[in-house]
Amino acid sequence: MAADGNERGQPGMAADETQRGRDEIASYEKGDAEVGVDGADGAIILNERIMNEKIMKKEIWQKGFVLLMIYQAVVSLYRCGQDVWTFWLDKSMLNYAATDYLINYQGGFVRRGMIGEVLYQLRLHLGVDPLPVLVVLAVACFAGLAFTMVRAFRRRGLALYILPLVICMGMTYAARKDYGMILLVWAAAWVYLHLQKDWTKVVVPTLVLLFLLNVHEASLLFVWPLLALLMLRDKGLGNGFKAVGVIVPVAMFVVLCSFKGTAEMAQAIHDSWKPFLPEEWGDVPDNNSIAAIGWSAKNTMLMHLWWNYFCYYPDFSALSGWMVRPVVYLLIFYLLANYPLVFRKADDAQCKRDSVNMGRIALFQFVMLLPMFTVLSNDLGRVVCYWTLSSLVFYLLVPAERLEGLFPRFFCRMADGLNAGLSKVLKPTWGRLAMVMLLICFTPVKLNLHIAVSLSTLGSLYFLLKGLLMGI
Repeated sequence: MAADGNERGQPGMAADETQRGRDEIASYEKGDAEVGVDGADGAIILNERIMNEKIMKKEIWQKGFVLLMIYQAVVSLYRCGQDVWTFWLDKSMLNYAATDYLINYQGGFVRRGMIGEVLYQLRLHLGVDPLPVLVVLAVACFAGLAFTMVRAFRRRGLALYILPLVICMGMTYAARKDYGMILLVWAAAWVYLHLQKDWTKVVVPTLVLLFLLNVHEASLLFVWPLLALLMLRDKGLGNGFKAVGVIVPVAMFVVLCSFKGTAEMAQAIHDSWKPFLPEEWGDVPDNNSIAAIGWSAKNTMLMHLWWNYFCYYPDFSALSGWMVRPVVYLLIFYLLANYPLVFRKADDAQCKRDSVNMGRIALFQFVMLLPMFTVLSNDLGRVVCYWTLSSLVFYLLVPAERLEGLFPRFFCRMADGLNAGLSKVLKPTWGRLAMVMLLICFTPVKLNLHIAVSLSTLGSLYFLLKGLLMGI
């Protein structure tokens, strides 16, 4: 194939050299010693030329990919900055991001109310405006997580390409709690793995988890299961401490679910902030995070399931979520599972070992998050980031030898078999994984092809160039 490519590129000289090389090799096989030597040399030269051209093409493709990933990193930083800036400009504080922080206990104990209660008390007694505090908190959490992940990737010898993607740190929710939540996941796992005494390595992560659950109760799904497995498999940890680490977070989760909130609580929270915030707040909470805590659980779950998988959308009426999202989930799993195999600087055996462990973590985290992927959320862009970032956190922190004996055998066979099947369809080479990263996209809410494509690397570049050309 490569020789044919040369003939197409340089039809005169390359074709002659190719034919001459073939004639000389044929002569060599017939026993012509003098011509045979020249024929062998000609074949070697031809092969070297072909290999050099292949290497050159690969280097050009790799350099182009690196430039595209730098572009993606700049775009992701711009999107996150724009999200925070829009959040800052919206002085009404009525958007979902702001009101998610403002849920407090003024209507009684309720899920997600801890941060809002602290902000409320600061505003009530010290006159502290919550908006600048939230902006600083959002920027600090994003910067802290970016620094932590980059540092860990470099220590592991991993390329950074996956981090700025929309399925990872390139999402458009920088003003939400999400980056701070992943930082708390990192903190809980790091403390458990690095402290030596039983009471510190269990009590401290449990306290971190209790705080995290009060920030967002659904965080239990992507941090507690793996931490619980690590504790249960820890032969050096006492049974009493294992019970504390496993049971206490679940008990808090049950309590928070039982205090999910009512319409009356939502109204009380809204009224508590009304004296301190602009007139746009109005008399009742409407279409924001405070109002959401008063929604009916059954109706909300059905709404989420409908929006995520069964609702048809105006940009392409023949397409629905159940047709598209499973394919994207498989591509994300494929990318996560094979990323250490292709983009890590280590010996082949270690890369394969890491690939197996990463695939098992990724599938486990996805299964644990299935309630959020179906009925507990319609912010699937955020849920995907919980999945990818939490998987990377545990892969980066937990030693490989502990991961190998962590999951049940049937689950290991299932994860390994899934990745093997996908790898037969799409062999995990550098070029193919790079192309997946350039094309991978996801709609943050509902299903909108235009938004999804615009969030991919190549899609955003296309719309950027299109806008520039139309502006000329």
